[in-house]
Amino acid sequence: MLQLIALLTLLIPFPVWALMIARPNDPRTRQIAGSYYVFILLGVLYVFLLVGSLFAYLNLQATLSSALDTATGAAAADAATALTTAVKGAGSTLGTLAWVVLAGGGIMDLLGGHFIYHDTRARGLSTRTSAIFLLLTYILGAVGFAAYIAWRFLFDLKTAPTPVTVSAPPIPPPPLITGSAPVPAIESSTTVNA
Repeated sequence: MLQLIALLTLLIPFPVWALMIARPNDPRTRQIAGSYYVFILLGVLYVFLLVGSLFAYLNLQATLSSALDTATGAAAADAATALTTAVKGAGSTLGTLAWVVLAGGGIMDLLGGHFIYHDTRARGLSTRTSAIFLLLTYILGAVGFAAYIAWRFLFDLKTAPTPVTVSAPPIPPPPLITGSAPVPAIESSTTVNA
């Protein structure tokens, strides 16, 4: 049962990825990528997977302790059977833990892809740029997301507006007040000698 839940957490994101990469401007893609229902469903499945793997681990501990008790107090054939059963249970539990890690990574990659999809649309970038980084994130996970963040940082540096300095005319000094009589303004006149 846990393997089925883990498989669902790995398969459910695939159509979302395919739509975001192949048909980013489709209204259905915008609707699916704009809602959080996929993440809620994946979160619920992940919680079931996590709780189920915890119970599998606790069951493994009980099986191993009973196998060791049998091995210390029973005949060699009974001990070998008990230890074989415990090892098979350990393999199943380790497989379940691997599914938990893979499912968690897949969900986090989809969150990164969701961010890339919406960020490239908000910035008005081409669908080709979006598709490249979405595909990198789908294949490489966090490495693809980090590549997008680095590219975004460099793109922002390149497209940042250069500051413009505006020189204003000099401000004249305030008039000096000397006594009660106003100081007449000095008119400048230029005379041209002919």
